[in-house]
Amino acid sequence: MDSVGESALILRVELPPEMEKLRLQSASDASEGLPAHITLLYPFAAPESLDSSVRQRLTEIAARHQRFAYRLAGPNRWPNTLYASVEPQTPMAALQAELARSFSEYPLYAGKFDFLPHVTIAIGAAADLAAAAPAWQSLSVAATARAEAIEVIFRTTGSWSTMWRIPLAE
Repeated sequence: MDSVGESALILRVELPPEMEKLRLQSASDASEGLPAHITLLYPFAAPESLDSSVRQRLTEIAARHQRFAYRLAGPNRWPNTLYASVEPQTPMAALQAELARSFSEYPLYAGKFDFLPHVTIAIGAAADLAAAAPAWQSLSVAATARAEAIEVIFRTTGSWSTMWRIPLAE
């Protein structure tokens, strides 16, 4: 049976309200229910194959990684994307590397790009307008955030939904 959906492993990010408003206006996938996030693995397993054995593997990995603080900075750019970078990168890179080793059958971005922790804010033509938005100032005053759980999100049609939220170690 062919898959009729997609899934991803993410760290959910709560943006300051001004930044979230900008992201909702400027990133087309945000209107499809995709939360602000840092991608750990995408594309991931077909939704119908997300079973207890996958959850167990994720739980074991999450138990080896402590919750950690981070902050967002930016704006930063790739040619067609405006994003907030994440500092420090080390704890996220370690978590992503272990996930990539454990689920090597699902290379990040199908092997096209290396891991760089970031939160996409704007895509395409909207990136040029969003780069000058006053909302970026909200990052300089925003408090440090905490990564607390790996989330498995999926969609079969329409909006993205959370399947599992797997806590990192305390």
